[in-house]
Amino acid sequence: TAATEINSAYHMLEENHQLYPDFLADNMGIGILHAMIGVIPDQYQWALEMLGIYGSIEQGVSEIKKQIDGQKDHAFSIEALFYYSFVRLNLQTDSSRFNELLHYYKMEPYMSFCKQSPLLSFSYAVVLLKIDNDKAIDFLKELHFEDNQIPLYYNTYLLGQALLYQLNPTSFTYLEEYINQYSGMNYKKSALQRQAWSQFMEGDTAAYKKLMSRVLQTGTELMDADKYAKKEALAAEEGYLPNLHLLRSRMQFDGHYYQGALYEIDKMSLHEISQEDLLEYHYRKGRIYHEMQELELAGKAYQAALKEGKDEES
Repeated sequence: TAATEINSAYHMLEENHQLYPDFLADNMGIGILHAMIGVIPDQYQWALEMLGIYGSIEQGVSEIKKQIDGQKDHAFSIEALFYYSFVRLNLQTDSSRFNELLHYYKMEPYMSFCKQSPLLSFSYAVVLLKIDNDKAIDFLKELHFEDNQIPLYYNTYLLGQALLYQLNPTSFTYLEEYINQYSGMNYKKSALQRQAWSQFMEGDTAAYKKLMSRVLQTGTELMDADKYAKKEALAAEEGYLPNLHLLRSRMQFDGHYYQGALYEIDKMSLHEISQEDLLEYHYRKGRIYHEMQELELAGKAYQAALKEGKDEES
């Protein structure tokens, strides 16, 4: 049924696009379809050709961009920028996409829309998190919506996560708010895992174990973050504890605090850690130096990781 409906929508939008090429409100719908068609692997393209369906990621991106450039104050403007952000962040890899998206979000009326729309505030926060964790925190803390708007609790999850990257213990409170207020199941395991990390980094191993045990009884595992949380929870049942400095370094790295990440990882004593942690040590150090543009040092760390992990299965 879904395939039939998508096929019908595609051909209706294509026909309307040809009849009324200046009607830019079509671009959002047909642009998303063209971009998603471009993701389908080559071995399945024959099926699309049989249905007369064609498209590419670049075509779809160009069409949505034309709409947000040409109709900034339109009924579909919020959705158009949201979808444009989605395809640029998830379907393309050029480094310029973050600053390009930031340019749009800082432009009026999109900046005002961000403060009014839970949906657009979410996508703007995601863009900020790719560039500047501190600014993302400031933006998310300032968000206030009307009582008649449906709340987007994922913004609270993002705020808790961003504070965790700062190694800020107040992250626990926002993650707790997400767990308690959001009635859905996604990212519940992940939120508990991040609470466990927060407690562990504060030196409370017992709280880490207790929270990780709750992961197994909470939420679902449809999302990759929740699957990863469950995997760690199962390991914790067998006595696993994360390496404190690796964990703190990883949080700092994910928040783009590269000096802090390097400071944490340099605290490690390599004579007292497991083979698995030693492998992650070299790999993570390579990633840190890579982002700091210390390419020679990054190369040496990557080589050490390859040597250390040559016999690992996964």
